[in-house]
Amino acid sequence: MFIKNCIQCNKQFETYKKNKKFCSRACFAKSQTTKVKVNCEICGREVYKIPSRLKIYKHVVCSRKCVGKLSARLNEGKGNFHKKGRISPCKGGRRRVQTNQCIYCGKLIEDYISRDRKYCSRSCMIKDFVKKEVYLKGLSYFKKGDNSPIWNCLECGKEFKHYKRNGKLNCKFCSKKCHTIYQRKHPKKGKKAYRFGKVSHAKYINYKGIWFHSTWESKFAKFLDDKNVKWQYEYKTFDLGNTTYTPDFYLPEIGIYIEVKGYWREDAKKKFKMFKKKYRDNIMVLDEKKLKTLRII
Repeated sequence: MFIKNCIQCNKQFETYKKNKKFCSRACFAKSQTTKVKVNCEICGREVYKIPSRLKIYKHVVCSRKCVGKLSARLNEGKGNFHKKGRISPCKGGRRRVQTNQCIYCGKLIEDYISRDRKYCSRSCMIKDFVKKEVYLKGLSYFKKGDNSPIWNCLECGKEFKHYKRNGKLNCKFCSKKCHTIYQRKHPKKGKKAYRFGKVSHAKYINYKGIWFHSTWESKFAKFLDDKNVKWQYEYKTFDLGNTTYTPDFYLPEIGIYIEVKGYWREDAKKKFKMFKKKYRDNIMVLDEKKLKTLRII
């Protein structure tokens, strides 16, 4: 046991360590934040600052108001703060700025070197692009003048102009909003539908790199692996005219399709009946009772 005096508060304390200098963490923190009295350059008010900060910042100020006054004093007649290398009141650094000439109108531009601006404004850029035919380069609908055909929107009946694109003249809607409204009113069904032949359920559980639509299906796949039975998930999609049907599992060694069902929706029942009538393949349905008897769930 050693008896020592704290460097910060001069209090005696007992410790087992030879090199301990402070009696507590509070004294250690106070020693790290020793501040020096300094006067504000604008109003002369006394301010306490950390010595390490005074080395970084060249000017001392007490408040935001004084920062504003100091920056105004240092940058009289130097314009915008972001241009012309105005002096920062805190760090005293200069921003690297270069002067360029606008390619289109010839106006001088002053901006950061990293930006490397070529145009003074967006309008000059567009005018120059159209002039050089760069903005519409490679597009077949570019024409000088307004020679675009007039169309009538199928949804709102509004007249609008549209350029010829890729040799096609099939402009039916004036905006995306009208297009979406029309699609909702006139949905495509059967083979014309976007999701025809695709499974519409979400995919939840991954097992052996395959995403299953439910936990029961993944558990049934594990059950087949335990019994050393070969299986294929969503092996084949059958065409039923306006819709399609994809059984969950196919067992190639036995030649049987298996459907794992927890809840029968009306559309699913219709599909299943249509599939049985049309194909008459060997298919077996495993519901909750059968899965419990097999001790899968």
